[in-house]
Amino acid sequence: MINEEIKILNNLAHYTDQTNKTRIVIGDTYTYGMSHLDLFHNPRNVEKKCPNFSITRKGEIYKHFNLSNYSDYLDINPKFNITIALENVSILKEINNEYFDIYNNKYEGEVYSRKWKTIEHWIPYTKSQFDSLIYLLVDLKEKVDFSENQIKESNVFDSKHGKILGVGYRSNFNKVFLDPNPSLNFKNLKQTLISEIK
Repeated sequence: MINEEIKILNNLAHYTDQTNKTRIVIGDTYTYGMSHLDLFHNPRNVEKKCPNFSITRKGEIYKHFNLSNYSDYLDINPKFNITIALENVSILKEINNEYFDIYNNKYEGEVYSRKWKTIEHWIPYTKSQFDSLIYLLVDLKEKVDFSENQIKESNVFDSKHGKILGVGYRSNFNKVFLDPNPSLNFKNLKQTLISEIK
């Protein structure tokens, strides 16, 4: 179920040092499809921010580089992170009862409305993404051995983020981050994951 065909063409997208991992961090791509990878195919790229994995809206899982390596997808103690990016542009703005994404494209899909920080409308994740995320997290437990109480159950900033082990979210680590957005049912994800790893 994990597709390794979409590889990064150069090592500019990540660091090649081999490190032990203590946590899995989940966020968004903020793009449509796999276009978040375009930058990393450019030899002029200087940002090492590619996630280890991407999960498309259809639930397809793509692995981009070796799990022993790391990137600055979350640049807080990055050597310890395995990172997963969910395909989602995420943020919507409402203008005259119509919705527009962060690229000013008109959005006509399902909308999740709940004010969090300064944003009120969001693009929800798909059931296929949720199911594939659970599958991937179970698979990664061999690499990052986490317990039930090491699975975060919200996307709220954690002032003790430096001590987070197990499974967390980008917004747990920095107040600026908005991903994953509130449409992801964090408590359900934790409960489902616990039932799968028992």
